[in-house]
Amino acid sequence: MNNIISDYPNAIYLGLILVFLIINFFSNNRDGFFTIVKYLSIWIIIALLSLIAYSYRYELQSVKEKVTRELIPGTSTHDRKTRKLILTRAQDGHFYLNSIINNQKIRFLIDTGASDIALNLNDARRIGVNIKKIKFDKIYHTANGKAYGASVILDHLIVNNVKFKKVSASIMSSKMGISLLGMTFLNRLEKFEFKSNNLILYY
Repeated sequence: MNNIISDYPNAIYLGLILVFLIINFFSNNRDGFFTIVKYLSIWIIIALLSLIAYSYRYELQSVKEKVTRELIPGTSTHDRKTRKLILTRAQDGHFYLNSIINNQKIRFLIDTGASDIALNLNDARRIGVNIKKIKFDKIYHTANGKAYGASVILDHLIVNNVKFKKVSASIMSSKMGISLLGMTFLNRLEKFEFKSNNLILYY
């Protein structure tokens, strides 16, 4: 500790000499002086911008997440403190949710009018279901008439690092453009609410 303290005068002395040499050099070189002022100004501006960005980092993160939700339908914001997932309404007026099932990315259309999670055949194949070995013995009454589904239990469904285990779903035999996320999933949540242009899922 004493050695460190005793080194302070030497460091100050060397620092003063260095400052003197720099001033002497640039006083004899006008172009060099303006060059160092220019670059020093640039670094000061960079430092100020970095300080501002750090000071407003949480606000900027919120803006980034909102823009991402607007540009990429199905993207959710995860607020761990309040245990909620926030979705933004897509341009077509619907809410979409991106998930991971068996390491496969599956996009759902959230449908509060659907009773179950309804997977289309393509998504079912992607997550490893052998379509030939399931029975479509569950009847659904839809706006287009009767539809048949096969009941399955998904080991897990992950949404933005939130894992939902043992999720019941149905694989639909009829053609569907996109899989549906219905009340079977929504009822597992603590609650969900529509607020402004967002759908908030509390888990």
